[in-house]
Amino acid sequence: MGETKWTASQRNVIDSEGGTLLVSAAAGSGKTTVMVEKITRMILEGKCSVRDILVVTFTNAAAANMKAKIAKSLAKAARENRENKNLVSELNCLPLARISTIDSFCIDLVRSNFHALDIEPDFALMDGGKEKILRNEAINSVLDEYYEKNPENFSLLCDTISGDRDDNNLIEAALKIYDEAQSHPFPDEYLDSLTCSYTDTRPFLETPMGKILLAYLKKAFDYYTVLADKAMKLAENELLSESLSEKHAETIKDVLLPIIRKERECFYDIKDNLYNTDWDGLKEKIEKLKFDGFPRMNNKSPEMTQCKSMRDEWRDSFKDDLQNLFGETQEEINDNKARILPVIQCLTEFVRDFSKKYSEAKRAQNAMTFGDILHCAINLLSDRDENGKLVKSAVAKELSDEIKYIFVDEYQDVNEAQELLFNLLSAKGDNLFMVGDVKQSIYGFRQARPELFLKKQNEYARYDGKTYPSTILLGENFRSRKGITENVNHIFSRIMTNEIGGLEYNSDHFLNYHDGAYEDKTEPDVELHHCLYTDKKTKKYEAEAEFIADYIESNVGKMLVKEKDGQRPARYGDFCVLMRSVKDEGVILSALLEKRNIPASCKMDRVLFEEPEVRFVLALLRVLNNPADDVSLLAVMLSPVYGFTPDEMIDIKNNGKNRSLFRNVVIAAENGDSKCSSFLEETDKLRKISFTVGAAELLQILYEKTGYISVVSAMGNAAGRRTNLRLLCDYAEAYESAGRFGLSGFLRYIDRAEKTEEASKMSEPETDSADSVKIMTIHKSKGLEFPVCILARCSTQFSRSKGGVVYSHNCGIGLYASESKYVRINNIMRETAKIDRAESERAEELRCLYVAMTRAMEKLVIITTDVEGGRGTLNLCDYSDSEKLMPFAVLKATTPADLIFTAFSDHPDAPVVRTLLAKNGREHLITVHHGKAPLLAQAHTIEKEEAEETEEEEIVPDVSQLVELIREKIDYKYEYACLDGARAKRVASDFAEAHSAESHIAEALPAFMSKNGLTPAQRGTANHKFMELADFSDSDIEAQLERFVEEGKLTSAQAQAVDKEKMRVFFESDICRRIRASSEVYREKPFTCEMTAGEIYPGVTRKAADETVIIEGVADIAFVENGKLVIVDYKTDYNVTKDKLRLRYSGQLGIYAQCLEKTLGIEVKETCIYSFFLGETVKI
Repeated sequence: MGETKWTASQRNVIDSEGGTLLVSAAAGSGKTTVMVEKITRMILEGKCSVRDILVVTFTNAAAANMKAKIAKSLAKAARENRENKNLVSELNCLPLARISTIDSFCIDLVRSNFHALDIEPDFALMDGGKEKILRNEAINSVLDEYYEKNPENFSLLCDTISGDRDDNNLIEAALKIYDEAQSHPFPDEYLDSLTCSYTDTRPFLETPMGKILLAYLKKAFDYYTVLADKAMKLAENELLSESLSEKHAETIKDVLLPIIRKERECFYDIKDNLYNTDWDGLKEKIEKLKFDGFPRMNNKSPEMTQCKSMRDEWRDSFKDDLQNLFGETQEEINDNKARILPVIQCLTEFVRDFSKKYSEAKRAQNAMTFGDILHCAINLLSDRDENGKLVKSAVAKELSDEIKYIFVDEYQDVNEAQELLFNLLSAKGDNLFMVGDVKQSIYGFRQARPELFLKKQNEYARYDGKTYPSTILLGENFRSRKGITENVNHIFSRIMTNEIGGLEYNSDHFLNYHDGAYEDKTEPDVELHHCLYTDKKTKKYEAEAEFIADYIESNVGKMLVKEKDGQRPARYGDFCVLMRSVKDEGVILSALLEKRNIPASCKMDRVLFEEPEVRFVLALLRVLNNPADDVSLLAVMLSPVYGFTPDEMIDIKNNGKNRSLFRNVVIAAENGDSKCSSFLEETDKLRKISFTVGAAELLQILYEKTGYISVVSAMGNAAGRRTNLRLLCDYAEAYESAGRFGLSGFLRYIDRAEKTEEASKMSEPETDSADSVKIMTIHKSKGLEFPVCILARCSTQFSRSKGGVVYSHNCGIGLYASESKYVRINNIMRETAKIDRAESERAEELRCLYVAMTRAMEKLVIITTDVEGGRGTLNLCDYSDSEKLMPFAVLKATTPADLIFTAFSDHPDAPVVRTLLAKNGREHLITVHHGKAPLLAQAHTIEKEEAEETEEEEIVPDVSQLVELIREKIDYKYEYACLDGARAKRVASDFAEAHSAESHIAEALPAFMSKNGLTPAQRGTANHKFMELADFSDSDIEAQLERFVEEGKLTSAQAQAVDKEKMRVFFESDICRRIRASSEVYREKPFTCEMTAGEIYPGVTRKAADETVIIEGVADIAFVENGKLVIVDYKTDYNVTKDKLRLRYSGQLGIYAQCLEKTLGIEVKETCIYSFFLGETVKI
């Protein structure tokens, strides 16, 4: 390969030096390649070293990719410049370079300065699952405290926010405000600022909120005046029509035109005086505007139909969108502020108390979140002078001297806290290199602030090589075909504006196709398919899924896609279907594709408590807690663990239809039903255990006793299911960490967490295969590219935040003004916050659409749907004074399809779009602009396929044959009946004698009565853990325990629970001496092996005896002695004799011997138990 040919803009980025630079890099413009080249050049020219640069991005994958590319680039430079010995040194230093995620950089910074922050250096990073659990526990704890203490205004807060049934609204609002506060450098200062709008005594229109409302009103009246101008022009032109009847002419001249003129003049008057009228004056003007009835005209022309449509639009919009804003006078606004202020103050205090409680819980676990670490870094780098002004700390100054250049990738996604971090690290704010694309900022829900990027982009000078700070625009696209880039430009040049989207999408921000990237072809690169389905019972996404499946089937193997050495036929893995959300629609599409033998993988977030394996365990816990819970009992009995069939359940229920299911199971057992009897016996044992152990330990016991881990291991996505079960244990541990015990309380805790879906949300398992159709959300696709991109669900309505509490970044909190629980007054502060939030959400929707469309390399396919005779797509193209859609019209759109259709309405290749938009023969009123990139636009009718009915010839069997067939059926004996109830997968501990539950009950105290807060079982676990870790050649047990605690391998409570005297006895025993003497020792040795049913279940039939059973287990310790294996199992059972131990565990040790012999290939000469109670070895 030859030397890279850089574009002029790329060359400017690489060569720039002398100050801070902001690079606005459009999709596919090669920003990473350019940044790597710039860093390499700077090192090669001796301007910096890898030791004195900081390169940060947002994901580990991106950071690793960046470091790998820099290494590759430096290695190439070293080969080409062998005389430059410094490059080899730089390569050797690269592994230690500060090239990482922002989080990783902060972690290293905080750990190395822990002494200045009063934290432990070995703090753990809290993973997402545990973080959500701890948050949930902390906020519910604070809520309980507030209900108990009932601080001032808390009742008013609950009346204002909480629902009638629960406090989920309050919890969600508090967590939202907490998350927002954490994105600011100083959260307490941010919380203080939330009351400012309600303490501001200026007239409303002079406040920040008032200015946001005025900007909205300006957009609205710009919209109305344009509509009125166009309507008046249409009416005046109609008067000139020679075919117009005299009656219609009089109606237009004397009635219709005066109505339009009057309303138009009112709009212009309000618009022209928006900024010099007070609230009450504006309110008066709005209220005075009345809409007269529009004259009826039969046989209207398309022009007059459009005229009426426009008038209906501005009248309905004015009534729906504006009139409700002016329900208060200025005095009433002040009164409502006074009502809301104490509620806001109570809410922010609630958030502070939650933050404190949450921080205490994390500190108790010596754990921190990424947000905590970021704030620690800011506190470390900042200080206050005598005037309270923020200044750099000594640490910041030292780091600023060390770091010559700071490179920030994906800068459009930073928040205020991260922005301050970079400024504190920068020497004088003149050595920052920031690269990103504000059009791809789609993480508002994670508090990303694209306004920070936009502010710099608007303030910085255009790059001239001399003036700094400056901006360079990278617009050349190396990813997509020309038709894709030009059609994307066409769409966004019409819908993205400064007012909605943050920037004017014009030639400065266009995607410029890179000549020669692809070979020319005749067919369009962009396709728009509108699916009309005839059956109103069919859901949109079902019809759409059928079309997508057809499209993929018809193009796989036929469409050609680019490869390095030419072209090849498209594979399934070349197709990606993008949606805003895949929760329901993605699953349906994935199932349909699989049904049609099209391999597909769907990435989606899941909710822990909705996962089948977790639902079973929770149902079992509920049955143990309350056997009369018929719903849970039915779920448990029908599960694979207990294996009852629907027919068996019907028979059981028929024991007494008016009785509970549990009572009927008891009756069935009393009547000799062995299956019911076994079920009741097992659940009764588990119930007794649940009285004496904590929830976390109970879950472990359930998993072991039911063999459920083995059951889920035999299912699809076994690893993910096991992770879910472990995560449920984490919930149990979090519940107990607050000093709570008991199954009932744990179930109530889970019920509360279950209502807060976000608390139990988790990431999907990675199940992609290389050659499968990818189905993913637009957010998941960011940073990726696909040969064929299918943008689906474009006719789904934009999501809008709902609820009594309105939060927006610019307005803060909007609430109802409550007089009581049942009287809630809407107000202009809340409505303004709603407007600001709606504009932010719509801007993010536009950016999501941009991200989705710019993933496509070879083909972009856009799919919209509607039922025949349905609402259709909203026609917005009438409501504009130019090719660019008016900002208020963009806000009026309800689906992405509204915007896409409007954008394509002027495209010469889209007559079908104009037909769909402009009904009643008005297509000719839409102006067509030629010179556009080719587009394939089609409408399809999708009919529901009816199942074909076929007549089958009736076959009447011979009576004698029928009798013989019945006799065979009656006499048939199932050869595997002897294995009924036997599991296909077992754990070795199942083969211990099944009366350990009773002995466990006899020995165990409830956890709250146990020494050291640990149950006997937990103390046994601690001893077992020590034996797993211990060095048997070191007799200093106390020193080993101290070391394990320091290393985090044991907790202090576990270390205290280890019985040191019993350990000493073991260390001095003959079996320990033999272990020390062995050169080959296996500790905690896992094994999985196959055995036949005949080896495990005596008395089975000859045929059944050959069936395979999978055995899993873990041997405590095994060692080789004289070439043969000795297996030792530790037991902590109390009040036992040698004979009792042999009786209980001989079956288990026999299985261990057979399985380990097969696994290790070493003959077993001896199995034994070491009893800590007896202090002896018991041979089996």
